Amino acid sequence: MRHHLLALTILGYIDKVYHGIAPFVFPTNPNQRAMPRFWAAYIANKIVAPRWNMFGRKTDKKKDEGREEIFASEETQQRALTECCRGKPFFGGDNVRYVDVILGGMVSTMQPTGELYGRVFHDATKTPLLLVWMMDHFSELDPAKMVLPDIGRLAAFAKMKQAQKALN
Repeated sequence: MRHHLLALTILGYIDKVYHGIAPFVFPTNPNQRAMPRFWAAYIANKIVAPRWNMFGRKTDKKKDEGREEIFASEETQQRALTECCRGKPFFGGDNVRYVDVILGGMVSTMQPTGELYGRVFHDATKTPLLLVWMMDHFSELDPAKMVLPDIGRLAAFAKMKQAQKALN
């Protein structure tokens, strides 16, 4: 959770320092700047914190609660993308912005997590726009390809760790 808050702070700083020089992370209209911060807080509370419950807790009850909270947030994420993108490829419209970066940092971990729990995050029937955003738009960006870990390797690692925990 601390890493997520640090990322939010860094992105805000970059946007402020490079304002007018580089592409904006936040909308330039002051009235529209609150919306990305709202969705970033939603991601922190409804995706990041429950993920800690799923992976960092010892009781099955806490793990199950975290998993269910993340799955329950999928439809809200779909609505957020619909409202924010207005038919464009990213939460920021035509360009990657604040919410894209925050949620995009978790893209490669969502699929292996779904495999481990027997349910895929961002199901094509329930959240089609979110799935397209994740697999076709964000994951295909050159910077994302450079920094996001390989999903297959990540899934294999997660399965290995899960097997190790089962033995202990």
